[in-house]
Amino acid sequence: VGVVGVTSLIVSSLSIKASIDKTIEVQYNDYLLYDEVISFDENNYECFNKIKKILDDNDVKYSYGLRKSIYIKNNEDVVKAGLYVCDNGNKFNELFKLKDYKTNNDLDLNNNGVIISRTYQKNHEINSDLLNVVFPSGNSYNFNVNGVNEAHNSFRVYTNSNYYKEVTDNEFIPNFIVLERDEDSNRFDLYNEIKEVEGFFKITHEYEVSKNIFKQSTATINILVGIFIGLSIAMAFLVLLNLNTINIMEKKKELITMRINGFTLHEVKRYVNFDNIILTIIGMIFGVLVGLLSARNCIQLIENQENYYIKPSVVVIIISLVLANGFALITNIIALRKVNKLKINNLNEE
Repeated sequence: VGVVGVTSLIVSSLSIKASIDKTIEVQYNDYLLYDEVISFDENNYECFNKIKKILDDNDVKYSYGLRKSIYIKNNEDVVKAGLYVCDNGNKFNELFKLKDYKTNNDLDLNNNGVIISRTYQKNHEINSDLLNVVFPSGNSYNFNVNGVNEAHNSFRVYTNSNYYKEVTDNEFIPNFIVLERDEDSNRFDLYNEIKEVEGFFKITHEYEVSKNIFKQSTATINILVGIFIGLSIAMAFLVLLNLNTINIMEKKKELITMRINGFTLHEVKRYVNFDNIILTIIGMIFGVLVGLLSARNCIQLIENQENYYIKPSVVVIIISLVLANGFALITNIIALRKVNKLKINNLNEE
């Protein structure tokens, strides 16, 4: 039971932490390859052209589009989301890595349809290939769903300008530009030049802001994970050590008799070890199963409407088993010191 408890605590805590860390790494290193978002007046096309010229003159890689707040309606379910309309799907996909959640292949934004995020598809049942989108004005439109993007936070809907105009009969007028993430360059002078353009609204360092918000939302979970790991260490040295010691003391007469009959101290310890090894292996097997089940339930509890997490890999299980086995080995070595102290005059002691 002690080994089951220690192993399950280690597996569950490390699985939760690995799931959160891996999700943040994938979301912000593999899928979102932009940093700054420049927002401006969509009714001021001259502003858009001036900002583009500044970026072109400074050899900054960028993409642009139209961003709108929308509501997705599915039967009685209404969810707020963001609509991203691009002019060039191939260029847009260089900074917004849109990957199919099943095949991990690039999704084509140039097709007639929309791409929805995995977070929406996972949390809401889609009954058809049509997505009912309601604009703040109250106008409602049906868009064909062409793919599901592997994204781990936020509800987003992506499409191209031609399809957007075809469905809504609205003109495509850009209101944001995203810049490629470049941590080595200093863009202070570039920002100052852009801020002087009439119609400019703001520059948001969305990569860092969004990443920090995601991290802050999981900060409490990381504290709990640390507590779980601490409990597993405490359980290993208190519970396992106590159980191993009790096991030896219960076999005290048997072990002393073995010594009387000529068994060496090494042979007696090996006999005790054999039982411990069998019990440890069985305990670890059940501990892994209990730990994985606990981790899955915990991850489902901390997932919300806009976030979902990558499931832990086999590597986490291997690391957990190594740690649990290490704790069991150390406590077993300490407990075996009791064998050295067994004497013939202890034979009749209870």
